[in-house]
Amino acid sequence: ADQLAFARRAAAHFDAVVLLKGRHSLTARPDGAVRVTTSGLPWLAVAGAGDVLAGVIGALLACGLDPYDAASVGSWVHGAAAVHAGQGGPVTPEGVADAVARVVRDLLV
Repeated sequence: ADQLAFARRAAAHFDAVVLLKGRHSLTARPDGAVRVTTSGLPWLAVAGAGDVLAGVIGALLACGLDPYDAASVGSWVHGAAAVHAGQGGPVTPEGVADAVARVVRDLLV
């Protein structure tokens, strides 16, 4: 399947930012611009991982980021937190959520 085309089509159809999770997550704008997130682990395809991602994006929106930036940055932070939490093995949503603060701190220090 052509994930890039699907993400662009959905963003244009709904006139909204679309985040398509996958091996490489795609964040698409209605104008066709797309950002690719390559951070993360295959274990993010577990129940609850999307809830953590939604929380990260929601927090970034609350901080004033526009939806495209919030989804792009949130996707990267979520993936980086999974890498921290996984240490080479499977992750849980709770572990990823706990690692978000470490990732953000490391970015700011």
